[in-house]
Amino acid sequence: MWHVTNALWSAHSADYIASYWKLLPVRTANGFAEMTSHAWFSKDPIHFPTDRSIQYTNWDNGNRVIVNFDGADYTYTNTDGIDPNYGSIVIPSHGYAMLPDPVSQNCDGPGTPTGWTNSGAVPNWDYTPALDGNQSLLLPSTTGTVGSSTTIDFGNRPEVWVYFKLRLTAASQGTKTIGGLTQNGGLTLNQLFQVYTPGPLSGLLPSFGGAQTTAGFLPNTTYNVWLHYRKGTGSNGIVDIAFSTGAIKPTSGSSQFAQFTTYTGTNNAGRLVLGTSAHTTFDIILDDIRVAHAEIGNVPASNQMRLPRR
Repeated sequence: MWHVTNALWSAHSADYIASYWKLLPVRTANGFAEMTSHAWFSKDPIHFPTDRSIQYTNWDNGNRVIVNFDGADYTYTNTDGIDPNYGSIVIPSHGYAMLPDPVSQNCDGPGTPTGWTNSGAVPNWDYTPALDGNQSLLLPSTTGTVGSSTTIDFGNRPEVWVYFKLRLTAASQGTKTIGGLTQNGGLTLNQLFQVYTPGPLSGLLPSFGGAQTTAGFLPNTTYNVWLHYRKGTGSNGIVDIAFSTGAIKPTSGSSQFAQFTTYTGTNNAGRLVLGTSAHTTFDIILDDIRVAHAEIGNVPASNQMRLPRR
């Protein structure tokens, strides 16, 4: 709830604007829904059973909003089917999560999951050895102009967070587009996820929407990758990318984190594309694919508790 006067706006306009953007997904999704219940989780139910720093609300449209008022990150483990495709998530301190995710795919079921559309060389959704769990998604390298990709649509929104595990099997010269975002049903990628090799020893430098890190992906190494896009009105959009071989999400520096706060993208995001539409020189292996309403935090220490996909 906001109380705004001229004096408060003059002193705290940046805070009001940040709060608006942070809460917009919840207001958009639940503004006309009925809240059916409100409760809390204790961080330590044995020693602090009355702790109420982790609160949640359930809505009649099937959404659950979990808010972390604590000063430390909180690992929430799905146990009641709110989002059966993923499992544990980390909710950042003073942040929130809204489940179910628009996209939540752990690649552990048979064949192509419902909602995904494959193109080019047939993706293998049952690939082993897996990056996590029992299976992963393989987008194979191809020859000529035929690539291998898979696409899923979700509801258009002005801001999205994306996460996945990624392994590339070789280094490559030049720039390769290996995914990105566009509006629901869009045919042309607007926010490109690319890799670039400036030299034979530099690795594959990743970028998202042009925000490029100074460190690169090494071949045959599994990375956690985080992407974030917020549309603007011409020159005030935001794109950022982070990656790590560990569980902690980089949020600063330039080595494994990069951000633009003057991005020119004005489209909503409603389609995730993974893979290529043209020749590439490496296999792309993915797992634990998420598109979320709110910031995606660190990877849970348990490396996600798996539940059946269907």
